[in-house]
Amino acid sequence: MLRKDIYLRFVNIYSNQDLLKAYQEFTWQRKGVKESIKIRNDLAREFQNWAKNGFDYSIAKNQIQKVHDWGFGRPLSAKLLNSENLKTIIKMLKTWYFSSADVELRATLIQSLLIKGIKIARHSKWICFLDQSKFGIYDSRVSLALRKVEIDGKRIFPTVGRRTTKNKKYPQSTYLGNTTVKQAERMSKCYITYNKLLVDIVKNSNFKKAADIEMALFMLGNNKKNW
Repeated sequence: MLRKDIYLRFVNIYSNQDLLKAYQEFTWQRKGVKESIKIRNDLAREFQNWAKNGFDYSIAKNQIQKVHDWGFGRPLSAKLLNSENLKTIIKMLKTWYFSSADVELRATLIQSLLIKGIKIARHSKWICFLDQSKFGIYDSRVSLALRKVEIDGKRIFPTVGRRTTKNKKYPQSTYLGNTTVKQAERMSKCYITYNKLLVDIVKNSNFKKAADIEMALFMLGNNKKNW
């Protein structure tokens, strides 16, 4: 499976116009478009500055919680963000900030994904805010928007589960393996592939950041016809 094949399949599904229209409609937490993007970018800038200034451990928990609260509307439980897990997450973030080697990125993300209760939707928010030009969030709505990206009949990007409501039933999450290690290994590989796709789209469009494409996918994933 070649990188260019994934890109070509994607652009056969969504045009630049589709992405631009979706991006221009991006909203979060019932805020207007401009306010939603400003709040997100301001928080990402603060998080990136924390990384740029050396990942100060004394304020690490606060920075991580700010992003989590923005993304999920509540802080991560203290039990999940204990000192051991915090160190694992920071080690992963440092690697993603300083390294560009897939093998290193994947190894530390696997270890972080093995933390029970903290999966890719959370980890990708922290990674994305390290550098929105290179990384995007991978959550349930983004994964739904990518369900039609297939090569030889095989879906490239796994679906992240989402709670079904009385008004809408969502596809089940993709089976990634019978052990947590296998699941983490596959998800980490797919997340790296996903970020490469975002970068390729940016290179061939008028968008400036990988995260801009992700925001467009987030909106497209809310429409059942794109599943």
